[in-house]
Amino acid sequence: MTPATWGEPDVTARTETRLYGPALIRAWDRLHPRLTHRIAWADHAGNLPIIEGTVIL
Repeated sequence: MTPATWGEPDVTARTETRLYGPALIRAWDRLHPRLTHRIAWADHAGNLPIIEGTVIL
């Protein structure tokens, strides 16, 4: 996945942590990896499925 293609995050939060100082949390909903016919999908016939998920950074 290429972060430059994700667009603006759906959720952004900032907090102060006791041990590490400031933390920025960003989440993008409904992102999915670009599957290829390699490794686990090598024998898959037809179009590859779209597997949606949430990326939290």
